[in-house]
Amino acid sequence: MNRSRGRDQDGFERIQQEVEQGQRRPFYLLHGEEEFEREEACAWLVERLAPAQARDFNLDAFRAEGLAVPTFLGVYSSYPVLADHRLVVLREADRLTAEASKSLELVTDHPAETTALVVVGGKVDLRRRFFRDLAAKGVASEFRVPYENQVTAWLERHARRQGLILDADAADLLRSCVGGHLRELAGEVTKLSLLAGEGRRITRKVVETGTGGSRLAGIFELTDALGRREGARALALTRQLLAQGEESPGVVAMILRHFRLLSRARELLDQRLPRQEMASKLGVSPHFLSSYLDQARAYPAAGLWSALSALLQADSRLKSMGRKQEALVLELLVARLTLPPAGRGKP
Repeated sequence: MNRSRGRDQDGFERIQQEVEQGQRRPFYLLHGEEEFEREEACAWLVERLAPAQARDFNLDAFRAEGLAVPTFLGVYSSYPVLADHRLVVLREADRLTAEASKSLELVTDHPAETTALVVVGGKVDLRRRFFRDLAAKGVASEFRVPYENQVTAWLERHARRQGLILDADAADLLRSCVGGHLRELAGEVTKLSLLAGEGRRITRKVVETGTGGSRLAGIFELTDALGRREGARALALTRQLLAQGEESPGVVAMILRHFRLLSRARELLDQRLPRQEMASKLGVSPHFLSSYLDQARAYPAAGLWSALSALLQADSRLKSMGRKQEALVLELLVARLTLPPAGRGKP
């Protein structure tokens, strides 16, 4: 099983391919801590596997908490009505008691030929034989919470599945505006699709309009100016953001994130990886990779460490000196970050 975080692509895509080709497994185990994609997968399976004929008689759903095992076993072993199979769904499987789990081993020991069972849960105990047998005799897919550097790629895939075109810079801005929670991101994509118009294309401007991201876009302009050591532009953008009411700790946090990305990009430069792989490891769209690499090249490794140190010091000063000094702290930070290499000296 693929060990990267995020959806187990191989597992669930294999399930989809099999189902679309008319192949039905006796058991499907959908588990993992990423609830949104897990539930989406369950809904997809129910839609495809529940018989069209007499569906109300051939589709049953149970919840694991307080499960009446004899009733469940009776329904599972029942013959379908006016159809060639029935579908049973067991939800919240991570709440199964050890006793109930043991009793359900009857199901995996003696699979019903005319019943497909979908078991859905969060962090299920794969040491239990019931869950192990579900995977071994059927198919399993794990849904993991993605790392930050996987969210943009997920957004682009999700938009494509909705028939939308999501521009690379729009995806990056949306991730920064909303965060990494997939359900919230999916909801924002749905709302933005209404603003996209007939072209079904979500641009950066659409994201700024739909999420109030124009202020965040200004922070991105600032981080870019700092990465390129454009001191005058960076200072003007800093003053503009403060005048708009932007919170200085948030600005410093975004700058710190940017310089950490540059530090990581600096490491990747030495590995001579393909561009797509570098973008994936960095967690940015390939569209922006060149900009990050150019900025990373402009900073010697020692310079990046010095920049990160300056950012941590600025964060500490903001917390101790209060709002009255925030403009001074940020302006001194900008000056330090945009000094030419020769002006930095050796740390």
